[in-house]
Amino acid sequence: MIEYEITEEDYINFNLHHVQNSPSQKKLFNLVAYILPVLLVPGVYFLGTEIFEQSGLYWAIMAVGIYVLWIYVYPKIYRKTLKNQSLKLLKEGDNSSLFGKKKLNIMEDPWLVIEEDMTSSLPKSRIKEVKEYDDMILLYLSAVSVHIIPKRYLSEKDISNIRTILE
Repeated sequence: MIEYEITEEDYINFNLHHVQNSPSQKKLFNLVAYILPVLLVPGVYFLGTEIFEQSGLYWAIMAVGIYVLWIYVYPKIYRKTLKNQSLKLLKEGDNSSLFGKKKLNIMEDPWLVIEEDMTSSLPKSRIKEVKEYDDMILLYLSAVSVHIIPKRYLSEKDISNIRTILE
């Protein structure tokens, strides 16, 4: 029996992991991080040389500098925005069932997930995908349904058992 607790921080980290690995979110991130600035750099150059009537070299350096700065800063802005959005969503209603202490019995099929006010069964066949990160193991039941297991509660033996059972 594996005992663990899911916290708000675990949920936020799950969302960050999920979004960073989502194909549609990767496309959006790449568009905003790399393509949009490439399209805006000529505008900065044009504004600088035509409207402010300053040296083209100055504005070329300025435009490239803005692009490099954006590529460096945007990933941090993106992560912070995702974190803040997750926090806002959590405050929009009663999400207490997402958090709290849980027990997971993985020795039989179906697995049993025991929470304070309910017990559910989880047949191994329902697990569509498993993703493992430094801080958690995610058992995807669908693209939008997941069991989060924080690793801080797991021994190496527990982690090994989960990997073996799911192979």
